[in-house]
Amino acid sequence: MKIAFILFSAALAGTMFAPTSVVAGTILGTVVNTSTGTPVPCQVAVVVQVQVKGQFVPFRDVISDKQGRFRFERLPAGDGVVYQAGATRHGIFYPGPRIRLTDLQPIARTQLSVCDAVDGPNPLVLKKMDVTIRPETGLLKVTESLLLENPSHTCYVGQAAHDGADPITLELSVPPDFERTTFDQEFFGRRFAMINNKLVTSVPWPPGQRELRYTYVLRNTQEVSRWTRPLDLPCSAVTIRVEGKSANEVRCKLLRQTTADGNTVVFESAGQGLPLGQILQVDLGRLPLPWMTYGKWIAVAILLVLIMGAGWLHFGRHVLMVGGKRQSPATALPKTLTARNKRKRAA
Repeated sequence: MKIAFILFSAALAGTMFAPTSVVAGTILGTVVNTSTGTPVPCQVAVVVQVQVKGQFVPFRDVISDKQGRFRFERLPAGDGVVYQAGATRHGIFYPGPRIRLTDLQPIARTQLSVCDAVDGPNPLVLKKMDVTIRPETGLLKVTESLLLENPSHTCYVGQAAHDGADPITLELSVPPDFERTTFDQEFFGRRFAMINNKLVTSVPWPPGQRELRYTYVLRNTQEVSRWTRPLDLPCSAVTIRVEGKSANEVRCKLLRQTTADGNTVVFESAGQGLPLGQILQVDLGRLPLPWMTYGKWIAVAILLVLIMGAGWLHFGRHVLMVGGKRQSPATALPKTLTARNKRKRAA
């Protein structure tokens, strides 16, 4: 906390929004546990953070009382100062709303909600899954947008596959031969890892909804291509868009084609829920391939021609010219040698 105070003081000293009055700010409120559906006061650790250079750092911390009440006093106030209070339960931090303390409003009240952590069963569901497939020369660019929901009143923290391993809360079964994956939010990009050909994370999932969006690239070396992916969670609605293809080139047996124009074909589940593990498959028809793909076959053809040419030259060296006529070595032997061979065979 001392380091945060030094950073905060330095930030205030070097900016135009340093407090100009002697008014001290106060943040107070209560912490409630919502795991039972009815908020219950909760005694937990509470920290107030302050924004320094765009990031929140801890500033002060207290323990709420048995009624869940907490209070932070003598906080610097100013138009440019942004605070955020948060509470921790079962190792999970629950941030509250951002707070500004000014001369006119030096006191702010807030309520922080926490919940119990559970490791199973997995309550997560997919409310919506949008997939966009963009074929390009030699590759497929696929963007997936997932609207995930935890409909329970508890925070799902997952289970570890074995002792010493991190718990897993979500697995993404994207095609394992992808070259790279980019997440729209850096928060998720730093918290996913590749394990057993799946992207996995141990991010806790509190009640409510979160959107997860990412793009991955698949190298395409076949003229006729297919995109296949199993569902990681039960899903209420799936939409797949294929760009740059016509309706007569693309097929998806599971989903219904709803709209199609000259450059985009759209498939939807049409309100039909899909179970965990359901295979999504899109036949993309013929795709442009890079010249290097054809180059290897050209190289093979050239190699065969060279081998045949070398064989022909080798054979030609054994053909003798006698009397201006092309003859084989057997017919070009001297007559004395030929007669001698005949006598040996007769004997």
